[in-house]
Amino acid sequence: MSESLFTPVVPAPANARGMPPASGSARCRRLATASALPSPPPKRGTYTQRLLTSDEQRLTISRQGVWPNPLVQKGRTMRLTRRLLATGMAALLLIALFGEPARGASLIPPCVVDYKVTTWGTGLSADMALHNFTVPPGPPWYLEFDLPNNQNITQTWNGNWSVIGTGTVTVANPVWHPAIPGGTSFDLGFNATLNGPYANATNFVFNDVACEVNYVVEVIDPDQ
Repeated sequence: MSESLFTPVVPAPANARGMPPASGSARCRRLATASALPSPPPKRGTYTQRLLTSDEQRLTISRQGVWPNPLVQKGRTMRLTRRLLATGMAALLLIALFGEPARGASLIPPCVVDYKVTTWGTGLSADMALHNFTVPPGPPWYLEFDLPNNQNITQTWNGNWSVIGTGTVTVANPVWHPAIPGGTSFDLGFNATLNGPYANATNFVFNDVACEVNYVVEVIDPDQ
């Protein structure tokens, strides 16, 4: 038998599903259909974000006044709030444990004079303690104060005493105690006559610095 003049047609192989392969136009239609399907919704707990165009960003900024990324802004705000809360709690803890040292330190005067007086009808005796905290200690040093006109000094101890004018008393350092360092004290005093009602001495100044004064007055009735 002679060979046939016609070439036999061999069928194209089937795909995995037993269907013949699609032509180019059919494949394009399937791809177009798949791309047109809506994307699945995001899983719970995740976020999607679309990059905005420059025009959309400018529009959002002009309307809201903030950068159009609320997730980032929210994260920064939460971190800042946590830091502020931690700082505030630490400050409250320090105040509760140690108080307010800065305020307490500002209340310390540069110098203090404890002025204790025992008085009777015609005289008085004054014991003084000069406490130095921050005043330059010398040498030399001096203490100045104003004594009422009805009090006249008759006896002194610890220091070189002098009265300048009416009622102004100056005490200079003795040779054996040329300085009063910060944190130390010096005791001195005097006796005086009293003509009339008693009044406290005032205007205590240590090395040109005004001092705080603590008065303690004891009155003795001479008739008892």
